Amino acid sequence: LVKTEFIAFAVLGMFAGMRREEIQRFAAQPGGGWEEINFNVGTIQIGPTIGKRGKRVIQINKTLKRWLDWVKKDGRMDFYPPNLNKGWHAVRIASLPTAKLRRRNLSRHSFITYSLRMPKASYAQVARDAGTSEGTIREYYEDIQATAKMAATYWALTPARILKSANTGSSP
Repeated sequence: LVKTEFIAFAVLGMFAGMRREEIQRFAAQPGGGWEEINFNVGTIQIGPTIGKRGKRVIQINKTLKRWLDWVKKDGRMDFYPPNLNKGWHAVRIASLPTAKLRRRNLSRHSFITYSLRMPKASYAQVARDAGTSEGTIREYYEDIQATAKMAATYWALTPARILKSANTGSSP
């Protein structure tokens, strides 16, 4: 199930670690948030009125870069589409086990979990990107049962791979 109108929203949660409320405020910025993305430097600026804990700079990783390029090229550039609440809920119901439906910012949690399981991962860098404290990251994510192999699979979820699977009916 690929609802392309929600991909820009999902990308910021899954691959930038942004909270839903941050994405909403980000999308309300001039230019719909795109002016805060610096492709040349490889960063996203989260201003003090956007981030839950103030301003921060998110490093654009390879997967996020591929998705942002795809979103921009495809013209589906609205990070917080008007029909998001109803439509995103339908996507979640169709794709998640019931136990996960109540969890807020699930995409962000995936970002943090799989970022920590990558080679050379740093609690400090993941905390900076996610806009939280290193202590919080350690408290909630240190014992999560995810492997480096699972993380590699997650970070390989690129537009080419996902959309090819959606078109052929195979799994990514």
